[in-house]
Amino acid sequence: MREHGDAVSLMYAALELRCGIEARLQEFAAHVPGITKKQAREWEIKKLGRTLDAAFRAGDRILLLLVQLHSGQVAQFMYAPVTSRLQEIGKRCGDYLHVRPGLDEDDDRRWAQLSQMLHEGCGLLRMSCSSEILCPTMPEGLHIVLAEDDPRLEAVKALQNGNHAGVQIMTITPTGPITYYPKG
Repeated sequence: MREHGDAVSLMYAALELRCGIEARLQEFAAHVPGITKKQAREWEIKKLGRTLDAAFRAGDRILLLLVQLHSGQVAQFMYAPVTSRLQEIGKRCGDYLHVRPGLDEDDDRRWAQLSQMLHEGCGLLRMSCSSEILCPTMPEGLHIVLAEDDPRLEAVKALQNGNHAGVQIMTITPTGPITYYPKG
């Protein structure tokens, strides 16, 4: 039998994860050229996901942008989407957050599934949030967000001014589930 405190912690974690997914989708949507304010402020994962998919057409692909400076240094920037799997996990969190008649609160298997799903979802959200590129579409221009003291700002300025030694763009198309391990 699951202790009440464990169930409460898992429910809260599901709420936090779902809110984090929605917030990251909204952050990406805020930088999509040509969408309405209503679309950008949408909170529903399914609708936000469709808006971003139509705008970026990136699917679950990860984009790496390498900017080589004349000094020989190379700065790397990444676009990591809110993947379809992460969106699915966010939607499934609702199954646990909304009261549904007939569910057994003491079903250990159900809580174990939620715990496993949260673990996977937190890693995928961490990966998406590590993305510095918020708008990966080239015709409209990349939108890169960095801290004021990030040493890669030099590379962004060089890219903007056309004063760089080269640019490489790579896309990574996952062929299976993504596992993300944070730095450190």
